[in-house]
Amino acid sequence: MNTGFKRVGALDPEQAIPDSHITRLLDDTRPIHAGRDSLFTGRPSTVIMAGADLVLKKRCELRYRPGDRERWIAQTLERERALRVHHPAKTWLILEDEADDPTIANVTPRLASLDRWMPETDAATGLEVLERLLRMYADAFVRHERQLDPGLSNFATDAGGELFYVDDESTPARGLASLAAAIASWFRGLPWADADAGTLVGDHLRHHLLSHFEDPHANVVVRDQLGAAFVADERQSRALAAVEAELVPARPRRQSRERSRHPLTAEPSRHLVLLADVHGNRVALERALARVDELSDAELWVLGDIVGYGPEPAACVERLMARPDALVLKGNHDHAVALGRAGRGFSPLARQVIDWTVVQLSAEQRAWLMELPAVHARDDWLAVHGAPQDPTYFNGYVYQMTYADNLDALAARGTRICVHGHTHVAGAYYRKGHRDAGLAPGTIDLSTADHWLLCPGSVGQPRSGQPGAELAIIDRHRMRVEMLRLDYDISAAVDSIHRAGLPPQLGDRLQTGR
Repeated sequence: MNTGFKRVGALDPEQAIPDSHITRLLDDTRPIHAGRDSLFTGRPSTVIMAGADLVLKKRCELRYRPGDRERWIAQTLERERALRVHHPAKTWLILEDEADDPTIANVTPRLASLDRWMPETDAATGLEVLERLLRMYADAFVRHERQLDPGLSNFATDAGGELFYVDDESTPARGLASLAAAIASWFRGLPWADADAGTLVGDHLRHHLLSHFEDPHANVVVRDQLGAAFVADERQSRALAAVEAELVPARPRRQSRERSRHPLTAEPSRHLVLLADVHGNRVALERALARVDELSDAELWVLGDIVGYGPEPAACVERLMARPDALVLKGNHDHAVALGRAGRGFSPLARQVIDWTVVQLSAEQRAWLMELPAVHARDDWLAVHGAPQDPTYFNGYVYQMTYADNLDALAARGTRICVHGHTHVAGAYYRKGHRDAGLAPGTIDLSTADHWLLCPGSVGQPRSGQPGAELAIIDRHRMRVEMLRLDYDISAAVDSIHRAGLPPQLGDRLQTGR
């Protein structure tokens, strides 16, 4: 094969693969396509040249103009040196094949891919490697905001047992769904991965998620993604159940007034009252709770965001802590306050009030917020703060641009009705057969469609253009929902905002409903 090459750089120049070794590999090795050979996985466009000691990957899909190739490799080298997950001898080249355009390639020592030898090893060795893989994944995600592909074929060990990432690609860190999918695939493909192994993997995973993310909700997201993963037999089912149980261990009741973990009884109450987005507005909350108490047979669901924006967060938390039979879900503002910091996705105004709210709550109140569930499912009902298609449950929105996708998510999981908050706008979307549509707030007959997305609006900060405390009452016997807007003393809530020294536009919102 008449191929020359230009060396561009190696991760560690002192361990770079010598030119003579690369020349010998190019001269003596027959190229194969990764997707067509049983020894190597990858894109069909990637051409592999594998010798006894080296593997060269020709990235045929990377077509750049002269000069751009070097710049692309330089950027990749900078990222890989920061990540420190690849073999330090990895060397990037430009191949100069007379029969083709110059092509980007890299060459590394030949390593033992995990998907080849892990199924044959013993459980102790395999679990130790998986623990290192999880540590590597979490470190890249948090420290460098890069996401590795956690499939076993993307990791390999050298003769000394050191673990390396062998895929050339990492992506911006966005979510943990791919990690959950990979863990499920591990337990499908590793015959020794039983329930005991699941307990150990879950323990390692919980430790790394908590230590790297410093956010226990990451464990909840991965657990619930695992719960939706495909399993082929009872062994796999028990193993993944063990991972899930270890990820989010059941906690004992901390005190007598703590909310009930399962507020629904075998015979649900006739009326189900939905509140959402209280946002620290005590006056509005008390008006809404008074309406709940007028019903002799009523169950209360609070769909998240008890705090944030409003001037009396501690009082609102206390009011709901005093109702242990209510189902109270966690919203994104609740979670940020419980953590003590606002993450991505919050406006400067929201961040300012979150920081203020953190110091208004006691440690006990913030702990109560942290322990609130993010999702509740029973039979063909689902309750979340945000959106059913969002794996975090409280960051996604249901609105005009996303409701069809969220109805798809309901149909996929066999759920008829999802109740949610987050938008601060009361209304509903439905699917009947192949027709999707929306409805303004009012009285809605839930028996007329196959799937529903219901938002009761906001108790404490409506944005539908009309002031008031919004809520919804579902009559389970008649399968009808009535969306209400109650008058309350808005001037008292505005005065509280001013006394707290919060931005005056928060009071303006209450008066305009926007």
